[in-house]
Amino acid sequence: MKNSISILLSPFHLSYPCLAQSSTENYVRTVAMLRADSTFSMNSVQYFDGIGRPTLSVATTGGSGETSYALTTYDVLGREESRYLPVATDNSIAYKSPAAFTASSSSFYGNDGTAYTRNHYDVLDRVVSTELPGAAWRSADRRDRAAYDTNAAGEVLHYEAHAGVNSLTKPEDASYEYYPAGSLTKESRWDADSNRVDTFRDLYGNVVLQRVDTLCTYYVYDELGHLRYVLSPAYQKSGKKALHGYEYRYDERGRVVKKILPGAEYIRYWYDNADRVVCMQDGVMRSQGKYRFTIYDPMGRFRYLSPIINNVPEGENPRNNIDTRLTVTGTFPNSCNTFQFTIIGVEPIDIAMADRHITN
Repeated sequence: MKNSISILLSPFHLSYPCLAQSSTENYVRTVAMLRADSTFSMNSVQYFDGIGRPTLSVATTGGSGETSYALTTYDVLGREESRYLPVATDNSIAYKSPAAFTASSSSFYGNDGTAYTRNHYDVLDRVVSTELPGAAWRSADRRDRAAYDTNAAGEVLHYEAHAGVNSLTKPEDASYEYYPAGSLTKESRWDADSNRVDTFRDLYGNVVLQRVDTLCTYYVYDELGHLRYVLSPAYQKSGKKALHGYEYRYDERGRVVKKILPGAEYIRYWYDNADRVVCMQDGVMRSQGKYRFTIYDPMGRFRYLSPIINNVPEGENPRNNIDTRLTVTGTFPNSCNTFQFTIIGVEPIDIAMADRHITN
């Protein structure tokens, strides 16, 4: 069956024919071209039920056009119940009914009719356990489990960071040392081998602590909700932030402008008026007086990436200096920005051309 999809492109009205995968099912088909002449492509189709939930999916998975199918099912309350493992069938992307898919799944996995996960929920619709694929694991009741609670008194340390202040306040110096009991949500998960992970979140949903066995990683936010520090388990023992902590600094618009990683020189970032990164500099570039410079095309897509020379004093925006450099008109076609700079040593990386280097 052939359907016609009309696309309105002001000021023109164009119609394009589209071959439907099914005349009865809702779907979205995506074709990713691997070559400009369209001789190599990857197809995927996501089918939806009558209320917009994704059900059957199919995608190209083989070099000769082979495809594989996967299926998601729902219970009577609309919650995700089962998710089937992919099944390789043929080169088709046509719709298959759930019954046809489950029959092919059992056959594909050696007559094992349990090649899917199955979720179990509590009264608040939270997943409390997930049965895992495979008859051997099902018979041994090997499954993922989850439990929900709140923090206890004296369980989670309270670090502080303040907007505009580039220092970490340790628990013993903070307004209170531990989070009060019940002030954080606690989610505990066990995998099929009984390995446990505890995740604590504040009232804004920010992860405050992730605990794997006895190893604790803390996440510290300022009053604006910006992630300022990530303190690894090693930091809890040494207390040395330069060796075992991650720090992020922001400008007045909430953009990361400085990133300080353990055992490395800091990284700086600069942005254009559309909040896109246009310049960055790590420690090696800084020692050489270089910056990594990015140019975007008229659609805002990443187009050119090149190292440049531009000695800029600490704290000054390199964009101000770039605009006084040589304009390379013609070297960067189709760019929506007029930037002036000097390329040193290497040719700029043309992202559009690099994407075309596909091995047949």
